Amino acid sequence: MGTKEERDLYRTSAEVFPMEEEPKYLQNLDSTNNGGSTDYYKLPEEAKDLQDLIEHKDMNFALGNIFKACYRLGECNHSDELRELYKIKWFIDREIKRLKRGTRWLEITYLQ
Repeated sequence: MGTKEERDLYRTSAEVFPMEEEPKYLQNLDSTNNGGSTDYYKLPEEAKDLQDLIEHKDMNFALGNIFKACYRLGECNHSDELRELYKIKWFIDREIKRLKRGTRWLEITYLQ
């Protein structure tokens, strides 16, 4: 369940960002990791731009927009950082709702 500090941090953040249950990423914090690079961080050789990475990871529309907005954060001339962060949050909230419903992204993408 994680260290006492991590649980305390979760409790503090839960007051600000209430969740229905403890996130799964906090459940395995005691596992060991040697700190080395893993395969999921390696870029595919054919990737030339962000869209290549989005397609390589099979990201849906919401995740692709989150990824692009995070990458360009602070560099966009037509929008300030706060607006971009709200945009990211909007897509994150939408993705959380989708996951809670248990809807596969292909159903959302192709049935709209």
